[in-house]
Amino acid sequence: MTAVDYLHVLRRRWKFIAVAAILIAAIAFVTAPEPKHVAPGVSTTGYQATTTLMQDPTATTTVDLSVIQLYIMHGIIPQQAAKTLHYTGNPEQLASGLQITSDPKMPTLNITATDQSRERAIAVANAFADATVNFLQQTQEQRTEATVASLQASLAKLKSQIDDLNNQISGSSQGDSSILSAQRNALLQQYQSIYQRLTQMQTQPAQSSQLAVLQQAVAVPIAASDSTFTAPKSRTTRTGLGLVIGLLLGAAGALIAERFDTRLRGRATVERTFRLPVVAEIPRLRRRTFRRYTLATATAPESASAEAFRTLRSALTLMPSLPLPPLDESATPVSLPRGETSGPPQVIVVTAPSAGVGKTTTAANLTACLAEAGKSVVLFDSDFRHPEAHAFFEIDNRGGLSDVLAAGHPIDIAAIVRPTRVPGVSIVPAGTASWIPTRLVQHVDDIVAQLRGLADVIVIDSPPLLSASEAADLAAQADSVIVVAWDGRTNTEQADRTVDLLSRVGAPALGVALVTNASPAAYASGNGSQRVWPMNLVDHRGSRTGNRSRSSGRGRR
Repeated sequence: MTAVDYLHVLRRRWKFIAVAAILIAAIAFVTAPEPKHVAPGVSTTGYQATTTLMQDPTATTTVDLSVIQLYIMHGIIPQQAAKTLHYTGNPEQLASGLQITSDPKMPTLNITATDQSRERAIAVANAFADATVNFLQQTQEQRTEATVASLQASLAKLKSQIDDLNNQISGSSQGDSSILSAQRNALLQQYQSIYQRLTQMQTQPAQSSQLAVLQQAVAVPIAASDSTFTAPKSRTTRTGLGLVIGLLLGAAGALIAERFDTRLRGRATVERTFRLPVVAEIPRLRRRTFRRYTLATATAPESASAEAFRTLRSALTLMPSLPLPPLDESATPVSLPRGETSGPPQVIVVTAPSAGVGKTTTAANLTACLAEAGKSVVLFDSDFRHPEAHAFFEIDNRGGLSDVLAAGHPIDIAAIVRPTRVPGVSIVPAGTASWIPTRLVQHVDDIVAQLRGLADVIVIDSPPLLSASEAADLAAQADSVIVVAWDGRTNTEQADRTVDLLSRVGAPALGVALVTNASPAAYASGNGSQRVWPMNLVDHRGSRTGNRSRSSGRGRR
């Protein structure tokens, strides 16, 4: 593909590219962070805030810092910190963003939080530090309360034992009394020791936590590295960058889609694939200007569409119809005897690879153009499955050829020819029996022979070549075959199969009538371009037509 071809692809798929660009730009706009106030001249990627905890010198016990790190990451401390921060997610997920380091020699514990927001980083670090101190304080208080309760229980038990010994001493003999007294005194000493310890615990000040906050968190900006890429924080910049990336991705996607798209686009591509010249480029008849079944030469005789059909008529006069060489060079094309004739072709078959590309519209308008040139023309609608040619001339489709074939009557084409409102044009309607196409093949020679004697020119609206078997039989009997294709709708596979079929039956092909989506200005306005004829009329079919002036008007088939 040349640079011009790439530009054509991008122009043709501009909607896809625009949607991709707008979508990615919108995503960039929505995901852009809120603007932050940063010191002038400082490029940052976020903030770090560190709170330092130190072993309390007044504490009577020490704490294992490695165990405290585990407590900070799991359990009650993350839950308390999340509650303080009003964090509704998983507390342990909040704790996973912390960096915790310890120095047993000092001993100190550092809790570092990182966030895009300065205030958020400070709040997270302080919340976990306070939660850690409160957890250790609560643990210390719970241990003290448990010890006091245990001592009180021991005192109550000793008092009960001492009371029992006193009762035994009062009622015992002197020998037994001395032994019981010794036991009582021992219990009294034990009771006094425990009582003193309990009194000391109840009267002494509450013990402090093993850790205390040495330094509250202070946020420090994280400088952006010059060696790594960081996404811009500005919403405008991100949106613009997203728009550029979207355009590039959209263009790449358009080129990839074009690579796998087999539809034919452009005159040069159609000619190269069909190995036939494009003899007319027919603008699509738009519904806002033309009805569904309309003759452009009658409705808008000065329109570009009418001129395109007249160009097709002129091509029939000035250009030869030649058999196509086979795609497979080893295959031998069928050569059917027709005899040598001079002058324009009499029997013209208008066909197409598939339905819905404007075949019947082309046949009907070509018929009208030939009549406009003073010819007597018969339009034969052989598309029994989907007959539409009669609608262009407002003729009743009943009693057509398929009805005659279905009834088994002798075929007399002259008896079913219907005149039309267009001077010089008659029509053989297809009829209403759509199940009869196979019988047409049995009588195709006789039918074409009878048609040749009814008018100067016979235009046959053939079924789609790749959908109906009788289309090839009609093409083989024709003096000229016109293939109708739609720019951007007919694909490469259809074109190859069409060329292969026409070459195998030896059908004389004139060229391709290409239906386009273009809407050129009317020729009659005086501003339209003159018709451009190929400099070399042999082109892609591999045989040379020879140099011939337009006025010669005759080509040898």
